[in-house]
Amino acid sequence: MAQGSTSAYRRCLWIRWAIFAAIVLAIFCPQIFQRQVFSRALNAPAPAAHAYLPLPWEQLHQGRWETNQPPAMPTAIAALSGRPVAISGYLLPLHGAEEAADLFLAQRPGGCFFCNPPGIADVVLVHVARGKKIPLVSNPVCVYGRFHAATKGGNDESLYEIHDATVVNLTDR
Repeated sequence: MAQGSTSAYRRCLWIRWAIFAAIVLAIFCPQIFQRQVFSRALNAPAPAAHAYLPLPWEQLHQGRWETNQPPAMPTAIAALSGRPVAISGYLLPLHGAEEAADLFLAQRPGGCFFCNPPGIADVVLVHVARGKKIPLVSNPVCVYGRFHAATKGGNDESLYEIHDATVVNLTDR
């Protein structure tokens, strides 16, 4: 093959792979192409910030829950149980892939939650107020709600939970 036809052949292959990748993303990750629609649907008015304690992820990383053991909770985290908190992060699906009333919040955006799961102290189980289903978005959000730290492990589903949550999209603010 001549030099000119080799580069044209490579360009053609590159274009085919780019089209193939776009189709795969459109099928398996439709939210990438619908980001603005999801962002607008999620926007909720932010509650009065002064009524909520900021909850830093560094503080949550101190909690531990080993198999067949009760949760090990630092006093500072246990003291927050029942109090209104605000924490920022990224939504991860718990059951559904598009909308959910119960979902996880993580400090960093996740790829595949099931292939490379975060640790138990790296996620917060979020229960949206009134069971309202909200769209899962890939941009950062702030969650406002009542914090719960696991105590004995009997009825606890997660190390940390936020109940009656309001989820606010941070990108459009």
